[in-house]
Amino acid sequence: MSNSPKNLKAKRKRVFVDRQVQGALAKHLVLHWCAYMFVTGVCVWAFEVVTAQPGSDWRTSLLATWENYGLFWIILVAMVPSFLYDTLKVSQRFAGPILRFRRSLRAAADGESVASIRFRDGDYWHELANDFNRLLARIEALEQRHRSVATDASADDSRLPSTYQSACRNTATTPIANRPAEDEKGRAGKETGPSVPPTTGCQTDVPVEAHAR
Repeated sequence: MSNSPKNLKAKRKRVFVDRQVQGALAKHLVLHWCAYMFVTGVCVWAFEVVTAQPGSDWRTSLLATWENYGLFWIILVAMVPSFLYDTLKVSQRFAGPILRFRRSLRAAADGESVASIRFRDGDYWHELANDFNRLLARIEALEQRHRSVATDASADDSRLPSTYQSACRNTATTPIANRPAEDEKGRAGKETGPSVPPTTGCQTDVPVEAHAR
């Protein structure tokens, strides 16, 4: 994900970036505007009915309302696209950053490499971008530390003699039920002869060949 100034400038031209969020705002704006025009028209028509001459029917009052206020309604209808465009343009300043943040967060959760994010001038949520970049840096530091520890552990294992590693594996796979008998043999050896270190222990870094000698 590139955050170069060129890409940020290109994204500035897109006003409708999040269909779910901006679409809901546009829908509510149009509905509220239509409701406002309807209520205004009903009130004006009611005023014409009340102030009309006696004997006038509702059709005559409605025609009089259109003749007196029709231009006003035409102007209101013509202003809807400009209000709608301005609403989408303002909403793009917070819907766009949130959309980019969601994509970066999803990519990080999937284990992909994510670059630090930077919102364009005039956008909201710059603090959110800074906090997310700090989180990325911390995760990268923890992963680097984990790789370093794993590399050191692998290097330590490779320096052990192969016979010592084999003895450790044999000890790990020896059934527990057989070990008391081995301990009894070790105590018997202490009573009848010189002490012989066990050849299956893994508590020392001395190779097995050294014990045998």
